[in-house]
Amino acid sequence: MDGFQGSHVILCVTKNTVPDPESLQDSLLLAMYHSKASQEKHVNVVVTQCKYVKPFGKNVKGKVQISNQKLMPVRFDSERLRAILDRSK
Repeated sequence: MDGFQGSHVILCVTKNTVPDPESLQDSLLLAMYHSKASQEKHVNVVVTQCKYVKPFGKNVKGKVQISNQKLMPVRFDSERLRAILDRSK
């Protein structure tokens, strides 16, 4: 989450492929929902591959260094979020 503390969401895809747009949007919305930005209407979510996420340090839990990232805008969508959460039950 750009400017907010947030969660890490991992979207698994086959090597050398890109995630389908629906799965990517679901992942962005989940990242927003599980972050300090959960009350915002619009945020930018940091997106990168797992290989570009490194621990910040041995004694710093939860913080990571990210490279090769891009920002993806996400708008809060309560209906979509409800559908995602219902599927996970």
